[in-house]
Amino acid sequence: MEEEVASAEATKVTLDNLDQNPVLGLVGEIKVKTINADTKNPLPHPVTGRLLTDPTVTVQVKVFFRPPFLSQVFREIPIEVHADASLLEKK
Repeated sequence: MEEEVASAEATKVTLDNLDQNPVLGLVGEIKVKTINADTKNPLPHPVTGRLLTDPTVTVQVKVFFRPPFLSQVFREIPIEVHADASLLEKK
């Protein structure tokens, strides 16, 4: 998997998804990592540590959530999440 292409696409998809949610404020950080693992060369997942046996792109995002009804109490709440997608061979 080409790291630059995978990273650019994952960042674009992440930003497109975040743009669809009006209660999310500023994007604090987006980290994209490409792990070119395979069955002969398993590699650890950078967040969970589990062994990956397929090429995988992982995305970590930090955003600031603005609660619509609690804005006087909480201006913004930081939220951090991660997700990944693997390329699997067709069987």
